[in-house]
Amino acid sequence: MPVLKRILSLLAIVALAAFASGCGGDDENASTETTKKDGLKVGFVYVSPLPGSAWSKSWDVTRESLEKDFGAQTTVVQPIAENPDVVGTFQDLIRKGNKLIFATAFGYQPFVAQVAKQNPDVNFVVTGPWVQKGKRPANVSSVYANLWEVRYLTGIVAASMSKTKTLGFVSAFSIPAVVAGINGFQRGAQSVDPDIKTRVVLTSNWYNPSQSTQAAKTLAKQGADVIAKHEDSIGPLLGAKAAGVFGIGSEADTSAQTPDTYLTGSVYDWSDYAREKYQQTVDGNFENNEVNGDLKTGMVKLGPMSDEVPADVKAKVEDAQAKIESGDLVVFTGPLTDNTGKQQLASGKDWATPADVYANMTFFLEGIIGKIQE
Repeated sequence: MPVLKRILSLLAIVALAAFASGCGGDDENASTETTKKDGLKVGFVYVSPLPGSAWSKSWDVTRESLEKDFGAQTTVVQPIAENPDVVGTFQDLIRKGNKLIFATAFGYQPFVAQVAKQNPDVNFVVTGPWVQKGKRPANVSSVYANLWEVRYLTGIVAASMSKTKTLGFVSAFSIPAVVAGINGFQRGAQSVDPDIKTRVVLTSNWYNPSQSTQAAKTLAKQGADVIAKHEDSIGPLLGAKAAGVFGIGSEADTSAQTPDTYLTGSVYDWSDYAREKYQQTVDGNFENNEVNGDLKTGMVKLGPMSDEVPADVKAKVEDAQAKIESGDLVVFTGPLTDNTGKQQLASGKDWATPADVYANMTFFLEGIIGKIQE
């Protein structure tokens, strides 16, 4: 009997320990779950649907980083056109308790300004540069990156891989922020071959995969054997592949979409900036600043380079990147002449700041075949 009592007592101790351990595990799980539920509610509004979109994909990577790092509760609304209908989208997100909203399209700016003024306790991030007549509301920050820097690097790759001395570029619009990237691409290409040409097709759509795919095919028929892009879809990459020519991506790493013909591309990384804005919102010290990232800060990066790109070309790209980051190479340094023969920037002058670049990008450089939209 004493032996039986000792056995029962021992079993009771083991069971109690197991129960205590189980409770500890439950508490830990509950704490993790609570942390997730306690994260700030953050809304993301995308202009293009995630499937097949590079721009929205770059922002969705950012959204995932906020969930991972802060336990943020995120909501995605997509696709929402750049028109007054987005006001209702913002208001719905606010009604649902979102305190930080990423409005990830340039055309959302006037509607962000309107809703932000009506809801001073909700913070907004919109892509820039800020071009509205009025000042940014206290609860609005705008962000963009010096795309022309990384485009210069992709231009080096494109010109180095071209056999026809003709490049192609599919773009949505010719607003200054986009024109700067196209001109940066041409500058990089001209550093390899001063006589190289770049044909530009403007689609007037940020996201229309079939249209941009066809645009790339048309450029290939016109002799372009490397085709770059600045719009939301991967259509130009698919068009380049169908035409049997190389493609250069943008916005996000889309190398897996057309691995046989993808050379490289530009990639945005908004994560550090978004984490900063999240923390500012939590701490109650949100800054309504305009942020312009660059190669040095890592907000824009060069995507992976294909094995098709020779080692000497990769070395040339690495050298150019180091010089851009150090300030030894300014992409827009005079003399610069537009494609009508008019000098736009004198020798010895440069446009080094984002403000200077955006204020002056109303033309295509010499060697670019295309016209700025009115």
